[in-house]
Amino acid sequence: MVQRRIRRREVKVPYLNLISLMDMFTILVIFLLFQASSDGEVLTIAQGVLLPISTASQSPQRSLTVTVTLKEILIDGLPIADAQTVLQAKGPLIEPLRARIAAANGKKATILGDRTIPFSLLKKVMVTCTEAGIEQISLAVLSRES
Repeated sequence: MVQRRIRRREVKVPYLNLISLMDMFTILVIFLLFQASSDGEVLTIAQGVLLPISTASQSPQRSLTVTVTLKEILIDGLPIADAQTVLQAKGPLIEPLRARIAAANGKKATILGDRTIPFSLLKKVMVTCTEAGIEQISLAVLSRES
């Protein structure tokens, strides 16, 4: 009888097995890191810009972003020139755009051109980028699959 009382007095301390939780969180963190690194660069599309649709599947790379709409030309979201003024100008260069690109000192540029802009405007932007020292020009499009 004495032994029974002793057994009843013993209290088992509950414990939590943390090893399985640590394994689960490690796998989750690794999965999220791979997901974040495989997405590529994210481009912010200005409101009202409709990009052309293409079958291209390359992910965008980090570069200077030139947005061309029917109203204006922007670099990284900052307005540079009025599109209608640029269209009416005689020369092939857009001087405010050239100065801003030269100051940025980049070698790559991504052009986000609205699908409704005239090709002559897009051509002037591309010529200006080349004259300002841009060596690689990419045109942003929407993938047909998305």
